[in-house]
Amino acid sequence: MSSDEWALDGGGQAVLVDTDGHFVTLHSSRAFPPGATLVGRVPGVEVLRVKVRGSAKTEAGDMSFCVKGRFINLTRAQRAYLTSRAAP
Repeated sequence: MSSDEWALDGGGQAVLVDTDGHFVTLHSSRAFPPGATLVGRVPGVEVLRVKVRGSAKTEAGDMSFCVKGRFINLTRAQRAYLTSRAAP
């Protein structure tokens, strides 16, 4: 698993696409309903929680859902790490 891949609780993976440190966009191997809490394990950050705003099917393949939401309880160090890892 690369540092950009998240191992999701309950199975599956996600990849960080974009973040401003508060809101996040991920490509995920599974969908999440609005209001759900996505829990991911990220190398270098440990456990992250995202309150899901919504998800949509984007394409066929491993990462076929676009999930948008906001981070819950990030530390400053985690926020800085994630914003540095987001795609330009």
